[in-house]
Amino acid sequence: MEGTLKSVRSYKKTPAITVPDTPEFLQRLLPADSSSSHPSSPNDTRGPSSTTLGSPFNGPGWLDGSSSQPRLRQSPQSDSQKLALKFEKMEALLSDWEFDSVGDFLEILFYNPIRTTGQSDPRGSFHAKAVSRFLQGRNNTKMSDIISLIYGHKHGAPSPGSPRYSERHAPFSPSVSPEEIFHARPSLFSWATNLVANHVHREIYSLTAKDDNTHLRALTNGRHSDRANVVTWDALGKFSISALIEKYKTRAPVSWHLTESMAASRKNGIVVLKKRRPHPIASV
Repeated sequence: MEGTLKSVRSYKKTPAITVPDTPEFLQRLLPADSSSSHPSSPNDTRGPSSTTLGSPFNGPGWLDGSSSQPRLRQSPQSDSQKLALKFEKMEALLSDWEFDSVGDFLEILFYNPIRTTGQSDPRGSFHAKAVSRFLQGRNNTKMSDIISLIYGHKHGAPSPGSPRYSERHAPFSPSVSPEEIFHARPSLFSWATNLVANHVHREIYSLTAKDDNTHLRALTNGRHSDRANVVTWDALGKFSISALIEKYKTRAPVSWHLTESMAASRKNGIVVLKKRRPHPIASV
């Protein structure tokens, strides 16, 4: 029985060890001969090499800011530096754009699409949103700032040597259209004056409506006697200058402002109501 026993040897298989490849972001930090620092096989007993990984903090000058490694965060800029950078970008934009002029650019920028059936908006989504935010006053810079810059610009009015110097001192003429004026300042003045004049005309027309109780007739002549306001002592007793002033202020605010500007005195730009000869009576 003992002679039939055999000794069996047990062989334990050693698993193979594989070294992963060095990641690319580490390879850029390793020296050129770093490939020789890795062991050639798992059984290599030479030990690790003395070469260490490169680091942006190991090189000379990293404490005083003279390192060649790029900064991860830019230093804060002052307002003057930001403005200078914007002027540089504006110069590059104007020198390399595809528009014929600044006017052509503004005409395309403020293009107002007409909502008609079958016609799509030729503007892009970013273009439309940017213009709508500006026109709706949702930017830090408002339209009032832009109009003031244009109207007060030194090139907005003709210079003494300009062939259109007459536009500087030319009085307003309702027959001259703003399109016929070349310089920005007189053109804006003419456009604004015509705009206000048309608005005042509509206000005055609403004040002179026939159904207004401030218009009294001496006789009806038999026409619409039930709707006509005839002069009576009762109607005259209800007449009030103060009530008329409040009515004009409410129903015709632009017209009232213009008449008040012509009749009222001002001190430091503020309208002053005098005790003697108050201007509201003259405005009415």
